Amino acid sequence: MDSTHTLTTEQAAAYLGIAEQTLTNWRNNRRQQIPYLKLGKIVRYRREDLDAWLQSRLVVTDQAALA
Repeated sequence: MDSTHTLTTEQAAAYLGIAEQTLTNWRNNRRQQIPYLKLGKIVRYRREDLDAWLQSRLVVTDQAALA
């Protein structure tokens, strides 16, 4: 596992702008389907997986309705 291309839980949480404990809870409770890598007790996240997860949460509003 190349640690230069993966993020720790702390780093991933900071990247997402959420608390580390929130990310841990989501992972443990399977509340959010954020992909992660696990080797023994080591958990790592790939930035591209986090970006894809964020993109899947994008909500687009109808700009014409707002005008």
